[in-house]
Amino acid sequence: MKSIIGEIWRIPHRGVIINGDDGKDYVLLCDQKIRYIFFPFLLWMCPLKFIEVKKDSIQQARDNSWVMSIAPAIALTIGPILEKLSDQTLINILISTSNYWMIVLSIGLLARIIFRNNKRPDSENIIAIHHAKLKPLKRYYVMRAFMATLLGLGFIWVGLWAVSFSAAEGQIILLTFITYMVYASSLFNYPFVDVAKARITFLD
Repeated sequence: MKSIIGEIWRIPHRGVIINGDDGKDYVLLCDQKIRYIFFPFLLWMCPLKFIEVKKDSIQQARDNSWVMSIAPAIALTIGPILEKLSDQTLINILISTSNYWMIVLSIGLLARIIFRNNKRPDSENIIAIHHAKLKPLKRYYVMRAFMATLLGLGFIWVGLWAVSFSAAEGQIILLTFITYMVYASSLFNYPFVDVAKARITFLD
């Protein structure tokens, strides 16, 4: 079986491009199957689809890491505003408050499935589709991927706790915000493919 070492770079829409030491470029999408959304460690265990593309046909994504650094400050700023808006826009919802968390979790995860990105590159840029396994070479990225999963699950739990114990009945804005929080926190599979350098073992 052919095996290469690839340098991995981010591209838009939750994917990466791999510059292989064989001189070829490959695109890997982390949302290619639904199971990889909720069990991202399978990305290191199961055969994946690697799309071989024309050299330099895919642009790298911009570095948006600064967004994550200011996200807590933004949340602290808009939190009181959302609370006031929620108090002013109470809507009578004929559902028990104890069931809110089930609704929020279901809608958030359903949105994650519906809006997953498994869009392939343009057909004119595709050379071939290969099946291969991905193995990270740097332990730091392995630890980072699992930390991202734990943080994502932690944020989801906090959101559901807020709904179950803190959300006043009828605060539709607060419920909508926490639903989006569940959706955003379930994007923890991306770090499992964004691992800087990996060994790719082809199966075909």
